Amino acid sequence: MTEMVVHVEGSTPEQRARGVAAAQEVFKGAGADPWDTAKAHFKRAGECLALSDAEDCLSEEEGRLAHLFDEAEEAALAACCEERDAVPPDSYFQLLRPPGG
Repeated sequence: MTEMVVHVEGSTPEQRARGVAAAQEVFKGAGADPWDTAKAHFKRAGECLALSDAEDCLSEEEGRLAHLFDEAEEAALAACCEERDAVPPDSYFQLLRPPGG
């Protein structure tokens, strides 16, 4: 089981839960495993960083998965912060593996 966490300073548990639910909907709607999207996201951010076009180092499927992670993070933060004027800049979305997972 993948645990999803939304980190927004000053947010309530209910706001964070709303953010997690929004991210889950993105993954579910795309039929994508959250971990596959996270792996592609970090490959794009890390291994591809030195290339002039980061998307060139990803397969088409990895590019799609990385984009889905971005969509899930954006949906999570927007849902968590819907009562605010803007998402605080130090906010982020994270997947956590359970112990032994």
